[in-house]
Amino acid sequence: MPTLVVLPTYNEILNVERMLRTLREVVPQCDVLVVDDGSPDGTGDAAQRLGDELGRISVLRRRRKSGLGGAYRTGFTWGLERGYDRFVEIDCDFSHDPAALPALLEAADTHEVVIGSRYVEGGHIPRWSFSRRLLSRGAISTRR
Repeated sequence: MPTLVVLPTYNEILNVERMLRTLREVVPQCDVLVVDDGSPDGTGDAAQRLGDELGRISVLRRRRKSGLGGAYRTGFTWGLERGYDRFVEIDCDFSHDPAALPALLEAADTHEVVIGSRYVEGGHIPRWSFSRRLLSRGAISTRR
């Protein structure tokens, strides 16, 4: 089943190479779409170079920073237009662990929706400050 990993970026030059190489290692069967929000640090260019090197990585460049939710919507729309059946969303800062993807994709073989979360038993957020945890928890609380 064609699967697209949507990877929004903005000023992720310090993470993008490691993330794309990690994705290639842990889910080589998946295609990756980097949705870059006009990163002034060269993230989009680095992603393009890695895409050329590693293959099956596309880069969609947006002109300006337009938000995480918009980046995911843009990426999912791009994938639907190209016939992808499954989508994975992951953050480039490694706050989502790419090593969890094989198990999630395996679960998706027998379930319509699979959600990985740092807020379930066994979930964790290494190296997050208290203020970032509080912000994340607050965002979850306001969505309920």
